Amino acid sequence: MGCLLLVLTVLLGQLWRIQVTEGKTLSAGAVRQRAVATSLGPGRGDILDRNGNSLTGAHFASVSLNVGGAAGAAAARTTTAGAAAARTAAAGTTAAVAKVRYGPDSLAHHLVGYVRGDDNRGVSGVELAMDRFLRSDQAPQALAFIDGQGRPIPGLGVRLTPETGRNNVWLTIDAQAQAAAEKALVRAGAPGAAVVLDAASGQVLAMASRPDFAPDRVADYLHANGAPLVNRATSAYAPGSVFKLVVLAAALETGATHPSEVFECPGYVDVGDRRIPCLAHPSASPAAPAKITVVDALAQSCNTTFIKLGLRIGPEAIARQARLFGLGQTTGTGLPEEAAGNIPAPAGAASDGGISRGDIANMAIGQGDVMVTPLQVARMIAAITQRGVISEPSVFGKVVNQDDITVWRPGEPVLARAVTPATALVLREGMTRATKTGTSRAAQPAALGLSSARGLKAAAGKSGTAETPGKTAAGEPINNAWFAGYYPGDHPRWVIVVVLETTGTGGGQAAPVFAEIAGALVSAAEAASESSTPCVRASQYVNGRKTGNLPLSNHPKSRPDGTVM
Repeated sequence: MGCLLLVLTVLLGQLWRIQVTEGKTLSAGAVRQRAVATSLGPGRGDILDRNGNSLTGAHFASVSLNVGGAAGAAAARTTTAGAAAARTAAAGTTAAVAKVRYGPDSLAHHLVGYVRGDDNRGVSGVELAMDRFLRSDQAPQALAFIDGQGRPIPGLGVRLTPETGRNNVWLTIDAQAQAAAEKALVRAGAPGAAVVLDAASGQVLAMASRPDFAPDRVADYLHANGAPLVNRATSAYAPGSVFKLVVLAAALETGATHPSEVFECPGYVDVGDRRIPCLAHPSASPAAPAKITVVDALAQSCNTTFIKLGLRIGPEAIARQARLFGLGQTTGTGLPEEAAGNIPAPAGAASDGGISRGDIANMAIGQGDVMVTPLQVARMIAAITQRGVISEPSVFGKVVNQDDITVWRPGEPVLARAVTPATALVLREGMTRATKTGTSRAAQPAALGLSSARGLKAAAGKSGTAETPGKTAAGEPINNAWFAGYYPGDHPRWVIVVVLETTGTGGGQAAPVFAEIAGALVSAAEAASESSTPCVRASQYVNGRKTGNLPLSNHPKSRPDGTVM
């Protein structure tokens, strides 16, 4: 009898614990066990171009959810991209719609960036910089209610819970301009980058980089050859003769030269024990030197003239002007991967570890330690087109929540003077001559045989070919081939900068890519004008139902972790 009483006492104690002491906790656990959640999307807002087009290629796909049968409850998996893909089930399937983040129509992969699959957080690009806005409070889910045998509970079935707290990030990018830049780079067949700015506002209309990667399969590219995950538009390169714009600007601003000054070029220049050839005048000689003005020297890219100018004005003046043009520092877009580049800081005589005459010669023609990014060069060219006034290029337009309310905009722009209007006009004249009679004639859109209903105008710009230590598999040297310019040449609307890692030259390889992009922009603008649809215009900003102005941007700086402040 005593043993029986003891057993009953233990059983009653357990019942008390289950029903009274831990009843609520166990009941909640039971509910959780029979409500199985399956994600139907990434739980992130979209990244849109200036006209509301998805740059991620986000789209919806039908999926089947297994909510019963021998396979178990809600047997669905969520892919890295955020789409729900159902496992095969014998019975009890329910149809649902899931959102896929990255699709085949996605653009600007290096600018947009990608997310980490395990926690859905931004890792690079806009995905990282605007992660705090893009992450939703709650991802869309399908809740399947099942019993202990994995069978649907009658009357409950599957309930769909909507996404909450979602924000969309609007960029200044134009999808048509972006597609044109990417297509032109693919045709070029070499690693490189292209940047398109609206000349007046500084807004980034396109930022392309090649080689490319698939944002939903990043792991496949982590150790791939050619560094496909690197955004070459914000990476630093030696600028070559594009930097001659800086040297001429410094000489004009300091009064060390004037537009009509004539230089003599014997076909080379000696600096110490080093002879630097001038490819602009290969047949010249000391007995019969070529005579050339500084403006034509820019158009013909005369090394002799610019090395003489560099030695005349000194490295301090060159470095000062470079920084006024925004070189050697990030541009202020807030993009986390942007490189600052490098402008050598002169410090004492060469014997004290300072800069030598040979270093100055290298600096004057954009070689040596000078490093700039395509985005920085685009900003400089834009300043030249705007009478010497420089502005921070902007990438971010606004953040809009689910209620179509704008919850964030970038700040007002900070403008500064890089050069006087007179100097800017001289630089523009040299760039115009470069594409008409100089080293950059291949930059003219008409040179590609492109047609236009209104006729193509002349472009203007400067080419550059910088030597690098790199070699091809065949042992050929790899150059940084540049073209930096604007179109049209008389009334600049677009700034376009191209750099290619190639065995060729800026005038031969990069200039035609510029021409192709310019021709595509003209065609898109004319098509938009005919249909009365805003396209590739910095002054237009379409937000679904209404059109408003997208203001100039003094974009906030980024935090140490890469996010926007």
